[in-house]
This record gives sequence, structure tokens and C-alpha cells, in this order.
Amino acid sequence: MKKLAIFAIVMALIAAFSLPAFAYTVEGVKGERFTIGGLIAYDIGYRNIDSDRSVTVPDPRVVPGNSTTYFFNGLSTNTYMFINFTVGDVSGFMSMYTYVYTGGYHSYVDNRIEGPATTYASYSINSTSANYANLNNNFAADRWYGTYTFGNFSIQAGKQDALTVLQVPMAMLGYMGDTGGHIDGIAYGYVYENKMIDIRFNHYVNKNFRWSFQLIAPPTFAEDANPAPAPAPGTPITVGQSSNLNLRESYANYPAVGGLAVFTFGPAMIAPGFYWAQVKWDGLPTGWKDSMTTWFVRLPVHLTFGPFVAAVEGLYGVNIGGRTSNNFTPCASEPSYAMYQRTPSGGITDAITYNLWADLSYTFGPVTPHIYAGMANYSSDYFKTIPGSDNDATRSFYGINVWYKITPNFYIVPEFTIYDLGNVPGIGIKNYKLGKDWLAGAEFRFSF
Repeated sequence: MKKLAIFAIVMALIAAFSLPAFAYTVEGVKGERFTIGGLIAYDIGYRNIDSDRSVTVPDPRVVPGNSTTYFFNGLSTNTYMFINFTVGDVSGFMSMYTYVYTGGYHSYVDNRIEGPATTYASYSINSTSANYANLNNNFAADRWYGTYTFGNFSIQAGKQDALTVLQVPMAMLGYMGDTGGHIDGIAYGYVYENKMIDIRFNHYVNKNFRWSFQLIAPPTFAEDANPAPAPAPGTPITVGQSSNLNLRESYANYPAVGGLAVFTFGPAMIAPGFYWAQVKWDGLPTGWKDSMTTWFVRLPVHLTFGPFVAAVEGLYGVNIGGRTSNNFTPCASEPSYAMYQRTPSGGITDAITYNLWADLSYTFGPVTPHIYAGMANYSSDYFKTIPGSDNDATRSFYGINVWYKITPNFYIVPEFTIYDLGNVPGIGIKNYKLGKDWLAGAEFRFSF
């Protein structure tokens, strides 16, 4: 393994110095501009899974109940290529991942509340087509949108970067299936607003203020319309086997909406933003509530004092999670206990999410160390109705990395980060820990 690591580092250095320093650009006689470029991120390092996590998240490499450390290396899912063009007042952008998750099967957490023993029963359901619904994350064409600019205004349409995401913590290592998909502290304090199809209006008032408003493709939530008790956790359900699920997907009578205002005062940037959506279901059992609202507000703050930079952000959200923890919901990878819960009579109990993270960095020469930490707290009145349960759950992450600039298009980022998944609320057990893991290694980032 050590030889493999050394070989990977040497090859990375050779490739870095041979790549061009900038994206390839062609310009026309009338100002037309075409650019193609990309980012290659390659991770190498070690992951440790503690004894609690080895039990709660089964892994064929790990003996349940044991703490295990294993080597990993491979291409980060953060790798992409992009194309950008400008013709007069019109521009277009598209970015593509180098590989595609083709769907397959994922775990569906049952939402029928029939007591602690059945709250979190899971099934394997075929989601090959569903993974492409809403053109969400892990898709070949990750972003593709057009922009029309007129004066201080612009209109954009397509699938683009999330409106309220202006800054992220710099924990970069481990955005791979082999390492639990860690990146940026998502769902550990940093909330990543999913990229959805939208149309957006921007107004750049002056150098100190701009604002945006968007109409967004609404999120999708599947509801089990069968009120019968779910099978107990661990009940074998094979792929393709019929179960007693009766899924109803939600729809919306109007689009989701989002807004952002960015204020810049000298070294400070403050950018409050919001998201709001309401969905409905048909065909639910009699007496069940057939609509649900999800929303959040966030406040990023960015401070720059010479080489010192502080990025801090807080977020308050309602029902931002989902059963699959990633696809179709407003925010990616938020756990199922960040989602609304059904009462036994079919009512809806909202889930509340608080998030906070900070990233501090200081640049001297080619070196920029980052220290970062964050926490996410999830709570619901429903959890309080389950005797012997924790009423909330808290996740956290903290770590340090160093961005070392070798050339303008090549960085090496050694990193060490600890992730704590906290406990599971509302299951009739106190202090049931999901466990911790840590990542130690380096990311090689080639841009061109």
C-alpha cells in the first residue's frame, strides 16, 4: 500500500506540471468566447470506523463491533469538466461528472408509526428511474443553464448551483462511495441545498448589494399509503420481492421559491437567504393530512482581513430531510430524522433542524491552513411521544487541512477530519450511537 501511495503521488506531480495552467479558451472577433476546462480531484488516505459505526452501518470489510482502519484511494466524485460560452448578452454553462450513478437500489425508511420496534424498518426498492427525477445530484450533467444579461439585471434558467450556497467549509477529503461520501461537512453542520431545475432573476444594484429570486422545481416526497404495520427491522426483503408498500409520490400546485440578498461592507459579506415549498399527496388513508411544508432560512457571514479569512454560517430548517437522505429533497444528505413524521392517526409532526459551522484560514505564501468545525441538531415533538427515547440528535465534524499551492493549477491538500453521527432519536432506546469515523490523507487537485 505504501508503494501504491508513493507511485500515486509521483504520477500526480508529473501530471500536474504537464497540464496547462488555465482552461482552454477561444475568442471570436465580435467578443464571442468559448471555454472548456475542469477539475480532477484524487483522494488517497486512511479511514477509521469505530465500534459503534461498524454495527449501525454494516460493511463487508468490517467485523461488527470492532474498530477498523483501512486504506482508500480513487477519483473524488467532485471531479468534473465544464463548457462555457458567451455570445453577446447570452451565455451558457454545462458541467459534467466523469462517471454516473446509474441508479440501482437504495434503502427506503418506512414512515408508518406503529411503535418503536417498527419506526425505522427499511426495504430495498427499485429506484433506477427515480434517481433521475428532478435531475438531482449524482447526475452526468450536474449543471446546465443559460443566462441573459441586460444592464444590471440577468435572467437564468436551467439547473445551476444552489442559490443560497455561497460558501462551504473546506473539508475536501473522502467524497467517494468507498469512504462514506464525506465532503464539506454536509449533514454535519453544513447544509447543501440541492441543485434543482429553476428560473432565476438577479439584480446587481451596486457593488455593495445584489438580490435574487427564483422559481424552482418542487421537491418530491414518497409517502406509504398502506396503514398496516411495517415489518420489523431486519426482516429480509430481497430485490424485486413484493412488499406491503403502497408508495404515493407528492406533487405541488405551484413551484418552490427561493430568495437571496447579498450585502458587502468592506471586509464583510452577509447574505441571508431562504427556501420554501409545499407538497400534496392523493390517495392517502382517510383522515391523513395530505399536505406538508418544507422551508429553511440561512445566514452566511464572510470576513476577510488580509491573509485571514473567517467563514461562518447558521441555518434553521423545517422538514428538510428525507427517507433516502439525498435525492428529491431540498437539501442533500440530511438524515431521515430531519424529515416530518406521521402520527398514528396520520397527522404530520414537523422536524426542526439547527445548523452551525465555521471555517478559519490564514494564507502565507503558497500555504493556506484551514481549521473547521460544525454541528447539526435535529428535533421533533414526535420523538417525545416514544418512551425511553432521545428527543433529539446531534451530528458534528471538526478537522484541519492545509492547501499547498504547487502551481496555479495544482494543489495538494493533506487533511484530518473526524465525523460524529451522534445518536438516533425516537426509537425507544436512550443514547443509541450511530458512531464516528475519521479520514486522514491527502487530496490532489488538478484544474485546467
